[in-house]
Amino acid sequence: MAHELGHALLLYHRSTCFIREYTLFPRGRIENEANKFAAELLIDEKNIDKYSLENMCKGQIASYFGVNKKLLVKYKFNK
Repeated sequence: MAHELGHALLLYHRSTCFIREYTLFPRGRIENEANKFAAELLIDEKNIDKYSLENMCKGQIASYFGVNKKLLVKYKFNK
């Protein structure tokens, strides 16, 4: 839902259905923007102490925040 909210807030002036169906515009950038929005919205590393965060593997951190590991690694901590 956070991903779709990102589409709604970031692309309110664009018709993504039109873009998908009738243009050759690459959708990857649009999806990446929505994923980045979702990652920033859902993962607030300030809600966990740094010591705990440093001692967790990526899977544990993703589980803690209730997100997909790819979202965590690619869009939040791979800046």
